[in-house]
Amino acid sequence: MIFPRQSEEPPTIITWLNRLDLVSALGKDDKLRSFADEITAEGFIAHLNTWDSSTMHGAALCWIAFPRKKADVDSGTFSTNDVRKRMDLRAVTRGRVRFKRDLGLWCWLGCV
Repeated sequence: MIFPRQSEEPPTIITWLNRLDLVSALGKDDKLRSFADEITAEGFIAHLNTWDSSTMHGAALCWIAFPRKKADVDSGTFSTNDVRKRMDLRAVTRGRVRFKRDLGLWCWLGCV
């Protein structure tokens, strides 16, 4: 991705999933990850990855960039592996993302 305007320094990039088309099989858990790397002031590389037995027919991601030192902006991640073992399958898995301080806004984003 190339930014429409170059920033003074590489920004923080947050990615999230907004469309999935995965093949599900009994006894298999789907895995998909979105992330950004090679982040520069000019742009970055966006990734949508699967692994193990996951098969992806299609997926899409969204992203947002913000200055690393911007006041009152923070981000975090949550993985199901933070609260349970991979093969301990559950209908519902919950966890918390800890921010530097309470910003008064909650966003629920997901990763399969």
